[in-house]
Amino acid sequence: MQGGSDTRLLPDFGLSQANITVIAQGGWTLADVRTACPQIAASAPDFLIIQVGSNDLGSVLLVDSIKVANNLLELANYLCTVSGARGALICHLTQRGQSRRLPTHSDVALYNDKILMANLFIKEVLGAGLEPQLISWPHKGMILSMAHLLCNDGTHVNHNGQLMLYRSIRGAVIYACKIVGVPAP
Repeated sequence: MQGGSDTRLLPDFGLSQANITVIAQGGWTLADVRTACPQIAASAPDFLIIQVGSNDLGSVLLVDSIKVANNLLELANYLCTVSGARGALICHLTQRGQSRRLPTHSDVALYNDKILMANLFIKEVLGAGLEPQLISWPHKGMILSMAHLLCNDGTHVNHNGQLMLYRSIRGAVIYACKIVGVPAP
């Protein structure tokens, strides 16, 4: 998200009482987050909010969505262990439209089906209480069709999508603050 693009999008999510560290870059995959594990652990987070995995599914159409979702859960558990975080919110993966990597409607449909399967797997595993320190976080309003929230490139969110994603991540931060005992609005 581009914090400076809208005065309502503040880097601290308007939650000055929370100490927020963002360790991310657009285009990252699960492998990139694994590489950043020492940096993440060094930040000693109380709680993690993880939004990654869509690029893993978008890189090759034959990638198994359940494998990516399972790898995401394993990575989240590992990050909690090495960083000492109490837990993590796993943000749901987001859909895409036609793009240079998904040039046909059938490619888009296959990719978005994989996204839905990965999100369902994460929701089911975490809903069953198998990983009590991990919480599934769906982005409200971004679960089914996202076509109206995407830029012309079919991959990135437009201004309205950015606002919606920002609000959802802010909600995740507030939720995490409540879990760790930091006062939140």
